[in-house]
Amino acid sequence: MSVFGQLRYFFLSGNSATAKELGAYLNNQDIRKRISDLRSQGWEIQSIRINKRGEKKYWLNPQQMEELRKSYNFSLEGDGKEK
Repeated sequence: MSVFGQLRYFFLSGNSATAKELGAYLNNQDIRKRISDLRSQGWEIQSIRINKRGEKKYWLNPQQMEELRKSYNFSLEGDGKEK
């Protein structure tokens, strides 16, 4: 699965994380760019600063999550992969 696919799966699963955590999880150092790309595609990824160093925690708007899950035919049941 591509980095975009893994990032979509992460957010559609209802998870939240910092860019540093996502970078380590996805083995990719360009996560903020990828998040920006998803936002430009209409994904309502929200963020909040969590410390004075400027780190942010990112998550998908819960109101949009169900709509996107349907459009991607996404289910948390079974093997947990996008269908």
